[in-house]
Order: sequence, then C-alpha cells, then structure tokens
Amino acid sequence: METVRGPSTPERSSSITAALAKDEGREQSCAEGLEPPPIALEWAALGEHELAERVDPHHLELVVRNQTGALLKVRLRFEADAGTPSSVRVGGPTFVVDAREAKTITFDLAALDLPVEKMRTSGMLFSSAEVFDAEGQQLISAVSAPLFWHSGTAKPSLDPTMKSGLTVYDERTHEQRFQGGAALRGDTVLPTLEGDQPSRVFFGDVAIVTKGRTTPKDLEARGLLKSANPVVDDVVEEN
Repeated sequence: METVRGPSTPERSSSITAALAKDEGREQSCAEGLEPPPIALEWAALGEHELAERVDPHHLELVVRNQTGALLKVRLRFEADAGTPSSVRVGGPTFVVDAREAKTITFDLAALDLPVEKMRTSGMLFSSAEVFDAEGQQLISAVSAPLFWHSGTAKPSLDPTMKSGLTVYDERTHEQRFQGGAALRGDTVLPTLEGDQPSRVFFGDVAIVTKGRTTPKDLEARGLLKSANPVVDDVVEEN
C-alpha cells in the first residue's frame, strides 16, 4: 500500500475540478469496445454504499484494479477542492499492476493546503490515471468517480480541523441529499435557470450553482465569478 501526501507548495488549478473530471472522462470513453475498461479506479470508503462517515482524511483509499490479463503501468494524480472553484492538484505514484491485480493507494487529503477553515460547502476529490502497457505505450486515460466530502458527520455541520473524520458521498447523494453542497451553508443559494437540482455549489462572494459542468469562463460570463489572473497549472510529481 502506498500513501500519497500533498507537496509542500501545492499548485492550484484555475479549472473547476468537476469540469476537468468530465474532460478526462471523455478520454476514457475512447476505449469503447474494451469490456471491461483496462483500469478501474474505485474509492474504497464507498464500495457499494452511497455515503460513509468517520473516514480518516489521512487514509482515503483508492483501489486501482487491473481488469485485463496483461501487466499494466499506471501513473496516478489526484485533485481536490474544499468547495471552491480553485483546486489543488498533486502527482501520485507510478507503479505496475499485474494481470487481474488490485492495488490500494492511500491518499492523505489532510496534507493538502486546502482552505478548510473557510469551508462552507461540500468539497470534491477525484483521481485520474495514465495507463501504459508493458512496453511503455500509452493505452488510455481513466478517471475515478468524484468523491464529495465534508468534515464531521452526515448531519450537515463543519469541523475545519478534520479531527472528527470525514463524511464522504457519491455524486447522487451530493446533489439530492446535500443540495449540491448547499446543505452545509444553511442559507439560500442561486437557483439554476432550469430549476433543476444543482450540480455544485461553491462558497465565495455568492453561492454558485452550476447546471451540469461549467468552466470559470462560463461562470464569469454569467456574472457569478470574479475575473482572476490565470494560474499556472502544473502537476507536482511525488515518488
């Protein structure tokens, strides 16, 4: 089991994590015809459940499952936010997964420089992977399902210290039970134009409710996000 911790100076991405997750999901869809996909990335805390409480933020386990009969090389990365349009990206390990093998990688969310002391809405975490064959030829990019989270129990409340552990949940629970993250705020959020359930709510000058997946430019155009200087989007590799 390997543990991934945040770098001493994490690089912040100006992209909304949900939008990036969708983009990488498109790359995974290029593998149509491969059943099942070569690599599956699964959050162990959820398994077959939609919500889990008292999860250790230092030991969030990602199961990397090789679903082929051949050896594969995997390069991971993780990206997380604390309910903001800005996220922190950290490079994960590169390792070999034997045929039909499953490896567990432990991610230390608490080590990232996230603004948890200001957190007022649900955060999000996802992992992506570049997958190579034994000869080093890249086969595909894969992405995990998003893992939404807040400190404390499932009863909407926030503990910025993370000492009481996390409540983690899948996307459907995030949208339906926690109102896209808004349930942690305790105040009114902006409705979507179509009146649908919000996909995500971010804290800030206003509560930003997005329909589907949006980018910072989309939000700026709608007057929901102040313009910001571009941030260099680097990946910090950590062995």
